[in-house]
Amino acid sequence: MNNRERICMEASKFKTTLEKYYLEKKNKHQDKKIYLGIKICICLLLYAVIIAVQMQMVKSAIDLAGIVAQVQVMISIYMVISIKNKGYTIATVVNLIDIIIVIVVLLETGNTRVIPGVSVPIGTIITISIIWLYGKGLDSKLAELSRQKEEISFLYKELAISEKKRVKQNLELIEVNNKMKKREVRLNYLVYIDVLTELPNRKMMIKKMEHLIETLRDKDDSFALILIDLNNFKKINILKGYDIGDLLLKEIAFRIKENIDKEDMLGRVGGDEFVLITQHKLNKNKIYEYVDKIRIVLLKEFMIDKMVLNISASFGISVFPQDAKSAIELLNQADVAMNQSKEFGKNGIYFYDKILNAVTDES
Repeated sequence: MNNRERICMEASKFKTTLEKYYLEKKNKHQDKKIYLGIKICICLLLYAVIIAVQMQMVKSAIDLAGIVAQVQVMISIYMVISIKNKGYTIATVVNLIDIIIVIVVLLETGNTRVIPGVSVPIGTIITISIIWLYGKGLDSKLAELSRQKEEISFLYKELAISEKKRVKQNLELIEVNNKMKKREVRLNYLVYIDVLTELPNRKMMIKKMEHLIETLRDKDDSFALILIDLNNFKKINILKGYDIGDLLLKEIAFRIKENIDKEDMLGRVGGDEFVLITQHKLNKNKIYEYVDKIRIVLLKEFMIDKMVLNISASFGISVFPQDAKSAIELLNQADVAMNQSKEFGKNGIYFYDKILNAVTDES
């Protein structure tokens, strides 16, 4: 569902809801009008009955005016209280009509006993006027309270909407922060890790050497740096393709890792160059034996994409602090030793000797 269809659907739902609300309000208003009309009719009917009773009493000289007057007053008060707006007007008009009727009867019959009957509607008009004015003031206060309640309700709804927006924004912010953290982790990974072999890269290996140098500077301790350069690897890339070359590099990295001490650190520093830092104590003879084991392991066949590949490596070794005092110097001295191995037939292991400034074969 696209945005346009979703908007149209939401608009249709809103229209249906609005129509339903309007019809409900309309029906309630019509019911209210009908109920109001019934009450007015009943009150007018009672008034008519009372006036008829008064006329009959006057003619029959029956003295029940007090009872009739009380009923008349109650009906008037009821109309003012129960029938808003129109009740006061109707009750006043009816009581005025009652006054006129009494006066007419007095003039026609000359019966002075009906004169007190004028005071009842007059008193009723005064009473309902007081009630009406008081009710009007009360309605005004209630309307003000209702308005304030609506304003508070509106503010509460606005606050609830704002709170929902704030929660949504916070969730979005948390999501953005999580994405940024993941990107930051990914960037750090790319900065210090070789993507192909998932080994530490040149930058990471130099940092590791610098840390070891700083840690061992004042201690009588050492570590060896072993530079491993694959022999004739470029020919494999040219003859078999770079994809095969990449797969071979991954297998070589895996095989070396499987045959080194857990404390040692292996990294890839170039296209076909690896660096191994020995962090466990070894003398030169032990270092040679350790590296020779790796050399022999690499001579075994590699099965890459159903192809059998063979490769060898040349090894150059420098030792801290005998050969160099910095990470870059150690790497350079190991490179010198490795190149010496290349010159003397490849597949060899050479140490760098700083005093003689030459490379000697320890085998």
